Amino acid sequence: MTLPARQQESSDLPSAWVDKLFERFAALYGRHWLDMWVDVPMSDIKDAWRSTLSGVSGEAIAAGIRYCATHNKFPPTAPEFAILCRDFRPRNYLPSLPAPMETGDIPPEIMAISKDVGSEAAKDPKAWARKIVDEHEVGLYRYLYGIHCAKIALGIIRE
Repeated sequence: MTLPARQQESSDLPSAWVDKLFERFAALYGRHWLDMWVDVPMSDIKDAWRSTLSGVSGEAIAAGIRYCATHNKFPPTAPEFAILCRDFRPRNYLPSLPAPMETGDIPPEIMAISKDVGSEAAKDPKAWARKIVDEHEVGLYRYLYGIHCAKIALGIIRE
């Protein structure tokens, strides 16, 4: 049902935008797009899309069309497309992140531990493999694939 002009929302999309959107989806989806509306007057369909997309920016609509063109095998309904568009974030959008901590904010105990992390691997990059083989020999390590990988790394066996 078409609403009288005075009852339509003032934030509805311009008719020209909806027309272009429909042209683009018809080009992308062909019969799939047209068959969705076979028994409904086109003016009613466009009115529904116009009001469903009220308040959505042109940039978000363009992003929604690009998304559908690359991800959707079938055309979206008006509510699906509206959700897609409303989830759009402009390229320059950055979520607010906490300010980086100063080195002085980190407790000294944590700083001391973090300096040691990875130092064992830097001294002996195959330490992990030696540990697995040693644990296997005393019955503490039972994962066959891990043992196999460790032995390859140490050159005990060949692949």
